[in-house]
Amino acid sequence: MIWFLSDLDRLARERSAIAELQAGSAGWLTNVVWRLETTTLALDADIVVKDRSFPVTLTYPYAFPHCPPSVAPRGVDERWSFHQYGRGGELCLEWGPDNWVPEKTGADMLVSAFRLLTAEYPDGGRGEPEEVPSRHLSSLAQDVRGRGDRFIATRALLEQLSTLPAGIVAETDVSLGNVATSLAVIFKVRIPGQAEWRDKTVPVRALDGLHYRGAAVRLPSGMRMPPLDAGAAVFREVMAAGGINLSALVQDRGPAAFVLVLADDGRSQLVWMPSGGDGLLPFSTIVIDTERQNRLPPGYTDLAAATVGIVGCGSLGSKVAVSLARAGVSAFVLIDNDIFYPENLVRHELDWRDIGMHKTDALRRRLALVNPAVKTKRYRIRLDGQEANGDVAGALKSLSTCSVVIDATANPSVFNMLAAVAGADERTMIWAEVFAGGIGGMIARYRPGETPSPQRMRAAITAWYHENNIPWEGRDSDYETASPEGAGTALVADDADVTAIAVHVTRMAIETLTVADRPVYPHAVYVLGLKPGWLFEPGYFNERAVKLLLPVSQIGSLKAYLRRAGSRETGGLLMGEQLAADEFRVAEFSFNRRSGSLASFTRDMRAHRRALEKFFRKTGHDFQRFNYLGEWHSHPHFPVTPSASDIAAMQAIVNDRAVGANFAALLIVRLRRDDTLEIGPYLFVPGKRLLYPIECEVVCESSSGSDAAPSEESAPAAEEAQADALARSAAQEDADGCCS
Repeated sequence: MIWFLSDLDRLARERSAIAELQAGSAGWLTNVVWRLETTTLALDADIVVKDRSFPVTLTYPYAFPHCPPSVAPRGVDERWSFHQYGRGGELCLEWGPDNWVPEKTGADMLVSAFRLLTAEYPDGGRGEPEEVPSRHLSSLAQDVRGRGDRFIATRALLEQLSTLPAGIVAETDVSLGNVATSLAVIFKVRIPGQAEWRDKTVPVRALDGLHYRGAAVRLPSGMRMPPLDAGAAVFREVMAAGGINLSALVQDRGPAAFVLVLADDGRSQLVWMPSGGDGLLPFSTIVIDTERQNRLPPGYTDLAAATVGIVGCGSLGSKVAVSLARAGVSAFVLIDNDIFYPENLVRHELDWRDIGMHKTDALRRRLALVNPAVKTKRYRIRLDGQEANGDVAGALKSLSTCSVVIDATANPSVFNMLAAVAGADERTMIWAEVFAGGIGGMIARYRPGETPSPQRMRAAITAWYHENNIPWEGRDSDYETASPEGAGTALVADDADVTAIAVHVTRMAIETLTVADRPVYPHAVYVLGLKPGWLFEPGYFNERAVKLLLPVSQIGSLKAYLRRAGSRETGGLLMGEQLAADEFRVAEFSFNRRSGSLASFTRDMRAHRRALEKFFRKTGHDFQRFNYLGEWHSHPHFPVTPSASDIAAMQAIVNDRAVGANFAALLIVRLRRDDTLEIGPYLFVPGKRLLYPIECEVVCESSSGSDAAPSEESAPAAEEAQADALARSAAQEDADGCCS
């Protein structure tokens, strides 16, 4: 919407304010003319400072009055003020985008311009302006945005040149790169009497431009920097007056040379000077401090000592590698046999400059540009392909020395080889997949001594898919799958889909390599949903937030029993009280008479049934308030996550109509060596094929009279209905055991 057509009141206010200003300006605002340029409203006027007239144009922006108008020279390409955005540019006034308020008008901008010009030209507007204080503080980025030739001065370079005596010439090597903007970098310095110095803070891969010989010289004490806008002849004359012969210096270095001039005030100026002619090209200096670049958490310093092996340098693997390099990982083993093609551009971390290169080679260059400290070992082979035995053996041996091995291939054969290396050499292994169509992905982590082997983990994941009737049928290799909405339509994973999974892989790897107070990924396997499809359809996810309170007295009883069970698995029932909607307190546990094996146990259904019947009697058969809450299982040797058998047993319970439960909780517990209790709480809902983590809170309260030891006494037949139903629902578990 055009503001001066939609807001006629504001237009009238602007015109009135300008008219009042002109009438009361005592003649400093003259020749006011309103004009319209297409959809832009402007005003031409002259601002008179004593005997000089400054022709200006006041331009109202499209977003006025939410953005301020601008005041700039009209019809002249001149620099009037120190507070001006370049020759012919607008003036930097009291009101700008950072402090403008809609109550101000264009008249206020003209008054501000008059004040600025009056202060800078106190003698009548002739001669050079005098610099006056201003609110304007420009950043380096603002100062150089109109200049294409830039000199990147690292702090390491400036420290090295600080040892250069005045008047002594040092030889330099200069790299000039970038097509759109000429970026000059001095990467080598040879000071007479000293060894050649190489700037290690600049990646070698960044020096692929044109290379020139140059020189660096320090001005004598008290000598000012020569003018840069008077040409090469004047520049040489000023330098010669200080005892520095630039003509001979440039001639010695070929047809063109870069000369870096250092002054006592800390300024450094790089100029390009041809051997003949009066040409002089100054470069804008941008000082970078590599020591100030670290914006990572303190714990990330540990990553510099880590080595990460990445097998599969495609879309997923390349993103993970670059993210880890940014985080501080400085050593990689890269394995991939493929070449980078144009069709890879839609999802890959690499770009067009890498077309035709092996992915490992191109990724190596990318990592070096991100983190100059990175060292990379590359294998351009296919681990499960027709390769020399020695090459494959060498690659696997390199992986065996890595802190973490990441499988980004989604290739079962490669997975088996990497799993063997991880198991034999006790290396953490992370593997991930992006599901076809970009509907989600999976990440998993094997940690020696804490999780089952990668092969067992993969088998458990596959079994879980099939046991829940949700087998995966997509094609993972090309990230495409057929759309259910129409024949011939393909659902393709895009860059955002792959990036979302890569983020979690990277964070899981960083968590593995650093010391975290609270783990972000406490479980071994995660399935991540990004869009509707497969098991991520609406209705799969629980919308209830169930809170389970564990009194300290019950925790004590549970820990005592776990101590008796030792390294063998055991379990029992949870019985409790409803305190509010979806808030429950555990009142009693039932315990198995006999412990199981190291990896499973079979419930003593008679004992648990008697405990449940006794609980009902003690609570007056008030089933609305006191009832069965679920189960608890111990995993002394495995993570506090449900096994496939655990999940199947719990789903059988909640889906049994005779039980009549609208949910069932499952607590997986483990007693740590320091005698603290680790708890993994989960919720099962009828008709849903997934389990859901729930909030479990340990509270310092008594058990309201229901914290007596579990009983195995008999109960009347009338009180056995729900216990019988629970026993029937758990029949399969009773027969097969609860395998972890």
